[in-house]
Amino acid sequence: MVFWQNLCPNVQNRCSMIKKSLALSIFLAFFTLANACDFHLCIDKRKNAYKPGEQLTVSVTLVNIHGNCSKSLTQVEFIPEKVKIKSISEWTKIDDDQWNCKIVLEVLPNAINSAKITAQRMCGKGGDEKSLTFKIANP
Repeated sequence: MVFWQNLCPNVQNRCSMIKKSLALSIFLAFFTLANACDFHLCIDKRKNAYKPGEQLTVSVTLVNIHGNCSKSLTQVEFIPEKVKIKSISEWTKIDDDQWNCKIVLEVLPNAINSAKITAQRMCGKGGDEKSLTFKIANP
């Protein structure tokens, strides 16, 4: 053992770093998988900027990772900033664990710079929260 330590004194440090890196990777993998669902938001027919009073449609996809969430789809909260929610469609099933709905938004008359819509569903398994920000055309 002494011979090996004299030959490569940094081997123990490298092994220690590898163990720490492996432990951190495992922790991050479990943390990532802990969320119960995952939202994806995108604007249909996206533009560079939107004018006050203009309407846009946002497509919201919910991927139910664990498949048996205690929260229903009707308990998804949408939080608007500088926009008004005009309508929200019914959730439609895309796949066994994927659902989609459409939200029609209207940019408020006094909105400047940017606006945002946030989708969130919190539960005992972590839930998820995602936001979509878009530019407002300033006059």
